[in-house]
Amino acid sequence: MSQKHLITVSCQRREDLPFLARAGFEGADFGFYTVDPNNGWLSQQNYREQASQIAETAQELGIAITQAHTYILGYHDYVNGNQNAITAFQRSLEASALIGSPCTVVHPLIAPDCIYGENMQSCLNVNLKFLQEVFELGDRYGVEICLENMFNWHPGTLVPVRTIGSTAESLLEITDKLGQSQAFFCVDVGHAILTNQAPQVLLRKLKNRVRILHLHDNNLTYDDHMPPYLGRLNWGEILCALKEIGYTGNLNFETIFFEKRYPEALLEDAYRFLYRIGFIFAGYNHYHFLCLNDITDSHRKCLTRYIICTGKEPFVCFNGRFCQIYAMCALCKHLIRFIETNMSITSESE
Repeated sequence: MSQKHLITVSCQRREDLPFLARAGFEGADFGFYTVDPNNGWLSQQNYREQASQIAETAQELGIAITQAHTYILGYHDYVNGNQNAITAFQRSLEASALIGSPCTVVHPLIAPDCIYGENMQSCLNVNLKFLQEVFELGDRYGVEICLENMFNWHPGTLVPVRTIGSTAESLLEITDKLGQSQAFFCVDVGHAILTNQAPQVLLRKLKNRVRILHLHDNNLTYDDHMPPYLGRLNWGEILCALKEIGYTGNLNFETIFFEKRYPEALLEDAYRFLYRIGFIFAGYNHYHFLCLNDITDSHRKCLTRYIICTGKEPFVCFNGRFCQIYAMCALCKHLIRFIETNMSITSESE
């Protein structure tokens, strides 16, 4: 993958943009999901003017609005015709275009009882009607619609479970039935792991229809939206999958609770730390990658011999962490055979 990845991060206010610019971020994922549908700025008559001000501020700071996130419309708000909520959603989609975003994320509508495969058909029918309207609005405003993989909560608990739109199969079924067989997706790696799916597997199933990303970490039990390496996701495997599918989009961090953990005096430094992670991620395509999470010490030494013999310098994913190998050692034929059979991935020319 030779295209340069922009390093971007989610934000929800125009006032956040200067922080991101000073931290080094090249783009922003602007979210409308927390806007008050009754009294927020999208409910005001001058919402278009306010959206234009966001675009102007970003342009002045040299930040590209690379993606957006619509207001999260609730299932019952849509079914029961809550006009304020529906208007907030529609205007957030329009505002995505006004701020200059080429694409925007939309959540499937998730009924509370749509869990464990139950009530899927009725929920699917509602989503087909809703999303038909959404794609028509996207065409009207010139914004690509990206469906996001989601989860639901087990009733009365904070235990995440699968629902409509959780899996690649469910997302593809929705777009196929809408006649949108080329529609794009936003893969949220944290949501994937909460529904017992390895994010790298979801990425490989959706392949070139992965348009944008929500990168964040968690401890496998709650939607924490932490920076990478503060939770338990395997980032080496995720980056390998992105390389394998030929992903050329932005590396976007949706660490939406991140800024709430720090006082304002530390916020810029916190964002710099996050940007640095993105900088390391963006460099992964300059190396040959091997995803060998169970590699032993002796096998690691064998890789060194391979490097010396071939002149290649792979970064090795060792138990989810990256390490470059230097020391000489004896040849391991079994491991080299493994490497050679994966050359289409690991030795791809740039």
